[in-house]
Amino acid sequence: MRSNINFNRIRAVVTIGVSIFFISCSICKINTKLQVKTSNITEVSATHVKIYTDIVINAPASKVWATLTDFSKMPNWSSTLKSLSGDIKNGGSVIVKTDLGNGQVADIPRSPLIYQEGLLFGWSGEIERLPGLSDNHRYIVEAISKCQTRFIQTEEVKGINPNITAVALANRALERYNTFNKELKKEVEK
Repeated sequence: MRSNINFNRIRAVVTIGVSIFFISCSICKINTKLQVKTSNITEVSATHVKIYTDIVINAPASKVWATLTDFSKMPNWSSTLKSLSGDIKNGGSVIVKTDLGNGQVADIPRSPLIYQEGLLFGWSGEIERLPGLSDNHRYIVEAISKCQTRFIQTEEVKGINPNITAVALANRALERYNTFNKELKKEVEK
């Protein structure tokens, strides 16, 4: 009879211990001291600028990536980048549908696509709509912890176009990138 009591006590202690372990493993504390967002433009020269934006999203990197790359649902939450379609793989050719503002939506062919599942996608090359300018654009998902992710959007613009300078294009793009970042954060965290 005594051995049954000990066995029941041991089973209860083990059950409680396992439960505490799983609860502690699933709890993730949000680090509120992390900077919420960053954005800047670095003018390397009159014909070369770099844009950097980021935002902390309170969700796992896998959820941020899943939302970011569900291109069919993107128009429901993004006011700037409307979709990406085509051969979505590293080296693929895609069409980037973007809202240029003032109700203008453009389909911009981009090739090759730079794509690393779960980490980043982007493109690099001459901007067809702005001859003489080239870009190097990236959307990057970086895990901070199990429940926080830094979403980074970068752009590098080089060259000369008679209608717009690299700096002017960067200044116009910066606001749009920050808008996209905020909209992605809102969509992921809802």
